[in-house]
Amino acid sequence: MRRLKEVSALLSVTADSIAQRLCQLAEQRLGPPPVPYAFVVVGSHGRKELGFVSDQDNALVISDDFRADSHSDYFAQLGNVLCEELNQTGQMYCPGEMMASNPRCRLTYFAMARDTTRLDYCTGA
Repeated sequence: MRRLKEVSALLSVTADSIAQRLCQLAEQRLGPPPVPYAFVVVGSHGRKELGFVSDQDNALVISDDFRADSHSDYFAQLGNVLCEELNQTGQMYCPGEMMASNPRCRLTYFAMARDTTRLDYCTGA
């Protein structure tokens, strides 16, 4: 059992590095983000329990300075690019669509703090 936990932790740390690099590459491709954001992993990845067949569970938490009329397109593209690239690295799409490519999983910090139902949807709680 200890070895399994070590492997899961190693897979999770590796996936963290991959996600971080994919964020950098996506920003190079799309340009700098209009407001700050965090790409947040939840589920087995967030718990550091990734396995070889784990799916993606992630979200974008965006600055409260977010303005839908001028920033939505950027973050929709970012979410789509990140999830597609993660899929190409072997992290399969979430069957429940709990991913940053889903508009329900792109939310401001204030909305995340206020609307736990929406956060629960994104975290699978």
